Amino acid sequence: MNNNRKKKSILVELIIPLIVAFVIATVILVLVVNENQKNVRGMLESLRNEMITLVQRELNIQMEKAIQLNKINENAYHSGILNTGDPSNRERYFAGLIKEFDDVAMTYIGLETGEFYGARRNIDGTINIVRNNKDTLGHSEYYSIDEYGNSVELLQVFENFDPRIRPWYEAANQNQQIVFSGIYSHFVFKEPTLTASIPIFENGLLIGVVGVDYLMTGLNKTLAQLPIGENGQVFIIDDQGQLIATTTGESIFNLVDGTSQNKFATDSTNSITQETMLVSDSLLESTLPEVRINGMTYMIGKDKFEFYGNYWDIYTVILEDDFFADKNLALFRTLAGGLLITLIFMSLIFFVIRSVIRPILQLNESAKKLSQGISVEVPLGKQRNEIYELTRSFNEMSTKIVNQVDQLEAQVKLRTIELEEKNEMLSQLSYKDELMGIGNRRHLDVSLDQALELASRNNLNIGVMMLDIDNFKDFNDSYGHIEGDECLRKIGKALKRCVHRKSDLVARYGGEEMVVVLQDTTKESLLKVAENIRLEIHSLMLPNENTKLGVVTVSIGAVLCKVKPKQTADEVLHVADQALYEAKANGKNRVEFEEMSKHLS
Repeated sequence: MNNNRKKKSILVELIIPLIVAFVIATVILVLVVNENQKNVRGMLESLRNEMITLVQRELNIQMEKAIQLNKINENAYHSGILNTGDPSNRERYFAGLIKEFDDVAMTYIGLETGEFYGARRNIDGTINIVRNNKDTLGHSEYYSIDEYGNSVELLQVFENFDPRIRPWYEAANQNQQIVFSGIYSHFVFKEPTLTASIPIFENGLLIGVVGVDYLMTGLNKTLAQLPIGENGQVFIIDDQGQLIATTTGESIFNLVDGTSQNKFATDSTNSITQETMLVSDSLLESTLPEVRINGMTYMIGKDKFEFYGNYWDIYTVILEDDFFADKNLALFRTLAGGLLITLIFMSLIFFVIRSVIRPILQLNESAKKLSQGISVEVPLGKQRNEIYELTRSFNEMSTKIVNQVDQLEAQVKLRTIELEEKNEMLSQLSYKDELMGIGNRRHLDVSLDQALELASRNNLNIGVMMLDIDNFKDFNDSYGHIEGDECLRKIGKALKRCVHRKSDLVARYGGEEMVVVLQDTTKESLLKVAENIRLEIHSLMLPNENTKLGVVTVSIGAVLCKVKPKQTADEVLHVADQALYEAKANGKNRVEFEEMSKHLS
C-alpha cells in the first residue's frame, strides 16, 4: 500500500479552522461594531436636533408672548380699556396685566407728551406701578400697590426720564411696526434685557409706544432642562458674539459702574465655551463635527435663530462618553472575550455567536430605534457578564434620554396650554368692565350690532335702555372716588339681578352711564324691567345728599325698536339718549319711553 501522500498535521488541521473562524468572527464583530457606532452617532445627531427644536420652540413661545402682550396693550388703548388719563384705570390695568404674565419683567406705555406709565415685577415677586407726567416733573416715580392695583407708597424715583429717547421707543417709531431691541442693560434691574415694542397711531399720527421687557437671564432656566449629559453644554450668542444664555452656570454679564455688560463668549470662564468659539465655521457646517478639547472628543453643532431682526447662534456641545462610555467599554470587552474564546475553543463558537453577536445585534436595532426617538428595551441575558452590563446600561440610558425628552415636551406643552388659558382669560377681561362686573363698551358695540342683525333677520322687537346715575359727579365730589367706585359696583350687581335672560345684555356705556339691551320684547316688558331697575337701585338706599330723595337714584330712557334693514346701533342709542334726556329734564329718578318708529324718516 502506497503511503507516499504527504501527511497533514492534526495541529494544522485544527489551527486552520480556528484561524478561519477567528477571521470570520473578527470580520463579523468589526462590521457589527462599526454599524453600531454609526447608529450611536445618528442617535446623538437626533438628540441634538431634539434639543435645538426645544430651544427654538421655547424662544418662539417667549417672543410670541411679548408680541401678544404688546397687541393687548395696543388694543386696550384704542378701545378705551386702558385710559392713561385716568390714574385708577391705568394703575389697575397694568398691575392686573403683569400679574397674568409671570415671565414679564415690565410692561408699559410711553406717550409723545413724554408721559410714561406701567408696572414692573421685582426680584422678590412684588409688583410696583410707575407714573411719569407733569405732576412728577418729568421724573419716573415707582409705587407699591394695594390688592386692587392702586398706588400706595412712593418707593423709588428716577429723575429726568424721557421715554421718547429710549432705544425701544425710537426703534418702534422709526420702523412703525413691532420691533425687538438688541440686548441692553435695564436701567432698573441692571441686567441684560430684551425689549419688544410697538407704536400706537391715531389718524396717522404717533400717539406713543407700548413695550414689554424680558430679562435674558431667564433663558438659563430653559437651557438647564436639556438632556446634555454631565460634560455637555448649550449656549446662545448674539450677532456681536455676546453670551445670551448658557448651561454652564456662569454669569453672562458683568456689572461695570452700575451697568450690566454682556460677556463675549470668547471671554467665557468656561474652557469648553472658549474652545468651541475657536472652531472654524467651515468645520461647523459639517454634520455634528468631532473636535478634541482638553484631550476629549466633543461633538459640536451650530444653529441659527432669527426673530424680528435679532440673529442668534445656538451652540450644542456633547461629550459622547457622557452617554456611551460604559457601553463602549463593555462592547470592546465582549469583542476581546469573544475572539479569545474563538481561538481557544472552536466548540464554543455557537455559544459565542449566541452570547455575543445576537445581543449586540439587538442593541444595534435598539440604537436605531432610539435614534428615531423610540425606546425599545433589550432583554437581559441570564448570565451577568459584560453583555448583561452593556444591555442594562443601554436600557437605563435609553430610558433616561426618552424620559428627559418627554419631560421637556410635556413642559413645553404645559406652557402652551397655560398661554392659551391666559389668552382666553385676557380675551374675557377685554369684554368685561372690572369695576362693575358687567360688559364694557367694547362688549356693547359688538353685541348690540349682533342683536340688531338678529332682530332684523327674524322680524323681532328689541328694547334698549340708557341709564344715568343722578348727580353722580356731585356724589364723587361729596363722598370721594373710592365711595363712587363702590356705588358703581353695587349698581352693577343690582342690574344683573334685574336682567335675567342670557340673550339680554347689561353693559357700561361710559362713566356713570349704562345700557341694557332686551331682545324679542314688548313695550310692557321693557317698561316693567326699566321700572324694576329704577326701584331696585332706589332700594339700595345708597346715601346721596345731592338728590331730592337723599339717596342714589337713576334716570332711564327706554326705546322700543322694530329693527329695519341696516338699522345702526348709533341710531338706536341716540333715541334712547333722547329719552334719557327727557327723564332728566322731567325731574330725574324716572323712566321715559320713546318709539323708534317716530324717529324714522
